[in-house]
Amino acid sequence: MNPGQRPFIIHSNGTIFVERRHPDVTRLCAELRALAYPVKETEQLITYRFAFDSLRVRHIEPTRTAEEWIDWLKEHSKVPVPTRISQQLREALASPFKQTTEMPEVGDFLAIQLVDQERFAGLRDYQRQAVEAFANQTRHSRGGVILLPCGAGKTVVGLGAMAHLQKETIILAPNNTSVKQWRRELLSKTSLSEAEVGEYTAEGKLIRPVTITTYQMLTYRDAKEDAYPHLQALCSRKWGLVIYDEVHMLPAPVFRLTAELCAARRLGLTATLVREDGKENEVFSLIGPLVYQCAWKELEHLGWIREAVCREMRVPMAEKAVRAYQQASKKQRVRIAAENPAKLKAIAQLLELHQGEQMLIIGHYLRQLEEIADRFGFPLITGQMSQERREAWYQKFRLKEIPVLVVSKVANLAVDLPSASVGIQVSGTYGSRQEEAQRLGRVLRSSVPGHKAYFYQLVSENTVEEEYAWRRQCFLAEQGYQYELLKWGDG
Repeated sequence: MNPGQRPFIIHSNGTIFVERRHPDVTRLCAELRALAYPVKETEQLITYRFAFDSLRVRHIEPTRTAEEWIDWLKEHSKVPVPTRISQQLREALASPFKQTTEMPEVGDFLAIQLVDQERFAGLRDYQRQAVEAFANQTRHSRGGVILLPCGAGKTVVGLGAMAHLQKETIILAPNNTSVKQWRRELLSKTSLSEAEVGEYTAEGKLIRPVTITTYQMLTYRDAKEDAYPHLQALCSRKWGLVIYDEVHMLPAPVFRLTAELCAARRLGLTATLVREDGKENEVFSLIGPLVYQCAWKELEHLGWIREAVCREMRVPMAEKAVRAYQQASKKQRVRIAAENPAKLKAIAQLLELHQGEQMLIIGHYLRQLEEIADRFGFPLITGQMSQERREAWYQKFRLKEIPVLVVSKVANLAVDLPSASVGIQVSGTYGSRQEEAQRLGRVLRSSVPGHKAYFYQLVSENTVEEEYAWRRQCFLAEQGYQYELLKWGDG
């Protein structure tokens, strides 16, 4: 094959670009996933990052040697394979592979099966593949990470992993809302009884064969000198599986203590393995390698998540607000731009445009959200509201008894609102890519076939918000999403 017709471009830093136009790109990418994981996609290229995990490589291609892999890369690369990459691959596959060595069984037996119901007919194809990939990985090592888009059913994948292992399980969730959702899913989609599922939270501390808690609960202590009482209580049990929901949170200095939990196997679930501190790779060292990933646009094409229309709406500031912005410090400018009063008029326009649809208005600053809720008469959900009241409002929204919710960052993660199809982001946490993706994810759950999702980011014109908006969009742009640029008032 002419080198110019080969689809790979391999860099010594571990990056590999794959040309989409190659006629055999699907098969080659399937093989490449033994050596690398995809990090972003454009219309022309798919970018991968090498991750030479010997167990993963050998489970996908058990008979191929390091030299055969190197020859395969040479066969499909436009440029010579860097010596550094070849050496890393040889080192990863240097030790002999023993098929008979399996992880010892730890944790008491748990009888759990997935059960069909009206809205659940078992695992989808990609969910089944994710469970199988995790099962293959954990036959010979402790754990792995599964990366699926928001709305793709990561919780169901977790249930599938539990049904495969049949072992007592502890589930770590990001917040109490997520704890409640895991419990609902366990009781509605599996054969477990209420007596077998416990919640270990501030409301009650029940340790059961399946126990659900939060990262915050496990890392709580009265003083810096004290021990972690809840972590100690749960570490005293030998779990067969620990599931880390939203596993990208784990490298945080305190949350990483939860990696001390005694468990035979670890499963990390997330949609956005990106962190602004650059510690994404620590997830792999704490949990295990990336064992399965599915592209956002791929699931959109298959109809499992909604097609999303993303729009950045530039909102001019009034002359008075412009003067205040120009005279303010750098830190003050961020908030002045975020709380631009003209955004209220833009919200009114969008509410009229999408009348009849279920909408979420999402923001960072509480004062701004209170003003929006008062202005339009919508319920406001914040961290100050009790869990019981939050759940009541969420349920009213799911049942379409109310058309709009105003929500703070408490709704960024693990809130299942499948009826929501329009998201309006009025302010965010600086340039957080992870937050942007999670907020888009609130409107991607597909409850109506063919129904598009709309995600608006309101940005004050000619302010620091424009730069932050660009940064926030980077992760989604790498997944194939494009933002339409609009100016408020253009119609």
